[in-house]
Amino acid sequence: MNSDSVVDLTTSSPPPFADQNSSSMYVFRARSPRSFAVMEGCPSPKRRRVDTSSVAGPSAHQTRHHNQVSSLDNDTDIESIDLTEVNDKVSLAKVLSKQREDAVKAQNTVVGAVGRSTLIAYKCPVCMDTCVDATSTICGHLFCHKCITDTLRFGEERSAHDGHGKAPRGRCPVCRQTLSRVDTYGPKRNLVPLQLNLLTRKDLKSDSGTF
Repeated sequence: MNSDSVVDLTTSSPPPFADQNSSSMYVFRARSPRSFAVMEGCPSPKRRRVDTSSVAGPSAHQTRHHNQVSSLDNDTDIESIDLTEVNDKVSLAKVLSKQREDAVKAQNTVVGAVGRSTLIAYKCPVCMDTCVDATSTICGHLFCHKCITDTLRFGEERSAHDGHGKAPRGRCPVCRQTLSRVDTYGPKRNLVPLQLNLLTRKDLKSDSGTF
């Protein structure tokens, strides 16, 4: 037997191929948990979200119809018309015509109320109340006729008592301009009684068409 073919079994070290196998097995066993962990922790592919709003199913139609009905119920500006007794086109035309007339009357009432409230809002500077027999002075201020005449009379009496001037005159309570109590038409007129008429836009159009 040749010396090259003799295997020494007294050494404790394993043969080289055993080391390679064991090391390869160790590497495989060491890496297998890692690879498994990586595969286990790998995020799953994202699922695409399906937009159900564009797909109108029966429930979507019912919800939309319910929202429309609710919005109509909450709208208080919608005017209702009773058509229960309307059987033909003539009756329908009468109902619609009456509805338009009522709307025009209501609008005119609102316009008139606004105009009257504007006049009532102005107060006489003397009595601090709504003007009665409104009278304007040549200086452009508005008073009750009795208030301005009494004020000017009191001013004339006071001026005569103090002896200021040959023709004592009163003064405007607002701007203190000298005024007389003459309210008749002429060059010496200082007071202008006013006649206030409340006109709507419809009245103005009719008046302009008569000229």
